[in-house]
Amino acid sequence: MASRDEFIAIVDALKIASPTITDEQRKGFLRLGVQQHGLTVDEATYILNAAGLTIGERIDYFEVLGFSIDEIQRLDELAIVNRVEIAHKKLYAASLRAGGRPRADGRSEEQWRTLLNQARDVLVDAEKR
Repeated sequence: MASRDEFIAIVDALKIASPTITDEQRKGFLRLGVQQHGLTVDEATYILNAAGLTIGERIDYFEVLGFSIDEIQRLDELAIVNRVEIAHKKLYAASLRAGGRPRADGRSEEQWRTLLNQARDVLVDAEKR
């Protein structure tokens, strides 16, 4: 049972670092649970699912730019576009100043800027939003 608890602790630590994992990472954690912690595939899968990890890249563009959906819903179209543009410029400039440092979310600053651009493009378009 201690080995199962160790696996749960590893998964919980992972979730704190990044709530989203790739399918390859999921497979690696399943192998880890089975080979090093003596779990069955079903047990390891259950633990990963119970932890609430998101498999694959699901991005909340509102969160990326620091908005809540409730906040945006109260604004008219022009105000939304203005706020999105201001938030994008602020975060993009901060990323440029950061240089090549690794981010806490595991992305490089270049990847983060690409994500910021995607978030801006989606949120300024009413149909995509």
